[in-house]
Amino acid sequence: MDILKLLEMTLSATLRMGTPLLLASVGGMFASRCGIMPLGVEGMITIGAFSAVVGSHLTANPWLGLLMGISASTALALLNGWLCIRCHVNHIIGGLGLNMLVAALVGIFLQTMWGSSTNSPPVASIKGLDLPLLADIPLVGALFTGQFLVTYLAILLVPLTWFLMFRTKFGMRVRIIGNNPYVASTSGIRVNRYKYMCMLLCGILAGLAGAFLSVCQMNMFVEGMSSDRGYISNVICALGSSNPAGILGASLLFGLADAAQLSLQDLNIPSQLLRMLPYCVTVVALMFVRGNRGMAAFEGKHFEEVK
Repeated sequence: MDILKLLEMTLSATLRMGTPLLLASVGGMFASRCGIMPLGVEGMITIGAFSAVVGSHLTANPWLGLLMGISASTALALLNGWLCIRCHVNHIIGGLGLNMLVAALVGIFLQTMWGSSTNSPPVASIKGLDLPLLADIPLVGALFTGQFLVTYLAILLVPLTWFLMFRTKFGMRVRIIGNNPYVASTSGIRVNRYKYMCMLLCGILAGLAGAFLSVCQMNMFVEGMSSDRGYISNVICALGSSNPAGILGASLLFGLADAAQLSLQDLNIPSQLLRMLPYCVTVVALMFVRGNRGMAAFEGKHFEEVK
C-alpha cells in the first residue's frame, strides 16, 4: 500500500476513533470538576448507543435516534448525580453499579425486542460528509473526507468548553465547588444546583458519544461496543489535566492507537496483539499522570448543602 495512502487512512481513522473519546472525556471533565467521580460514563455511553438505535429503528430517522440516545444518557447522568448528591452513595460504587445495571437492562431489551442478546438489526444511520475544497488537500484532506458532523461538533466543543470552564462565572463557580463546596456555599452559590448542571452536560456529551458509535460509525448496536471507552475517558481526563485542550490531545493519542490496530491488520501481526494496543496505551498513559493536576480537591467526597 502506498505510504501516503496509509497515512491518510490513519489520520482519518484517528479523528473518527478519537471522537467518542473526546466527547465522553469532556463530559467527564464537567462531572470531575464539580466533585463527582465520572465512573458512570461507561453506562451513559452504552445506554446512549442502545437508545439511539432504538430511536432510529422506531422512527427510521437516525437524527431522532441520536436525540433519543442523548436523552436516555442524560437521564442516567442525573440519576448518577442524585445518588451521589442527595443519597450520599459512594461515587465508585454508584458509578460501577449503574454501569452494571445498564449492561443488564440492555441485554434484556435486546432479547425482548429483537430476540438476540448480542446485537440489534441494522437501522438507518448518519452518513459522513466531505467538506468542499478542504477534502482535496493532499494528506490533510483525509481529515475532511467522509467524517461525520458529530466529529466536527466535538472539535468545536473544545474551545467552547474551555471558554465556559475558565472564562465564565459558571466555570469559576464549578471549580470553586469542586475544590471547596463549603466556601462556595457560604458565598451564596447553590452547590447542588451546579452539580446537577454539570451532570446534565456530562450526560449529553456521553450520550452523544454513544450515539456516534451506533448510528454514525455503525448502523446497529452490538454488545460491548463501548469497549470500555467510559473508563478510558477517565484516564484521558486525568492525562489532560481536566482541561479541554489537554483532553483533545490525549483523545487523539488514544484514537491513534485505535486507528493503528486497523492500519496494521495487513501485516502479519496477531489480531489479539493489535486489539491490546489501546489498552496498552492506557496503562502507559497512567504512568505519566502525576499528582492531581486539574482534579477537584473534593472529588468523590460528600457535601451536605445547608438550605
